[in-house]
Amino acid sequence: MIILALALMAFPAMAQQDADQDDTTGVIAVTLDFGSSLTYAEDGETILLNIMSPTEFAPSVLIVGTDFLTFNYPLLDLQSDWDFSEGLTANAVLDFGEETFEVVIGAPTYDFMTDILTYAVLEFDGLEIDKDNLPLLPEFEIGSLMIRLDGAFVTNITEARAERMGSMRFQICPGCGGGWG
Repeated sequence: MIILALALMAFPAMAQQDADQDDTTGVIAVTLDFGSSLTYAEDGETILLNIMSPTEFAPSVLIVGTDFLTFNYPLLDLQSDWDFSEGLTANAVLDFGEETFEVVIGAPTYDFMTDILTYAVLEFDGLEIDKDNLPLLPEFEIGSLMIRLDGAFVTNITEARAERMGSMRFQICPGCGGGWG
C-alpha cells in the first residue's frame, strides 16, 4: 500500500518533468566576441544584435530531442533554414557572466565580409532602451547568446530544412555537400 502511494505521488512529478523537457528540447549556443553590439536597422525602429563570433565557434546544438538529433548546426544552414520558416522567432538569453537579458529574436543574417551575425531583437527584457541613445552591451570577458529550442521551433525549423533541401534552388555541388544555385 505504501509503495502504491509513493508511485502515485511520483507520477505527477515525472509528468511535470516530461512537460519541462518538451518545453525546451535544445539550445543553440553562439559565442560572443568583444565587438558585439546593439544598433538600429535602417528603419530606425528595429534593434539589431550584431554578433562578432569567430567562425570556429559557429552555433552548435548542445541538447536536443530525438526528432532533431544533431550536435553541429553550421552557421549558414541555421540562417537558411530559419529564413525558410517565415515569422519564426525564438526565446534566447544574452549572458555576460554577471548580467543576463531575456530576448526574443528573429532569423539571423550573416555577412561574409565582416563575419558579423545579426539578429533582429523583437523583445528585450532587463535593459532600458532609449530611442535616442541605444545602450552599449555590458563589458564582458565571456559572452554567449543561448537560443532556446522549444517544440514549436524544432518542428518549424525541421520542416523549413526539408523544404530548403527540396527546393529547386538547392543543388548538390561535387565535393562540398550542397550549395545554393
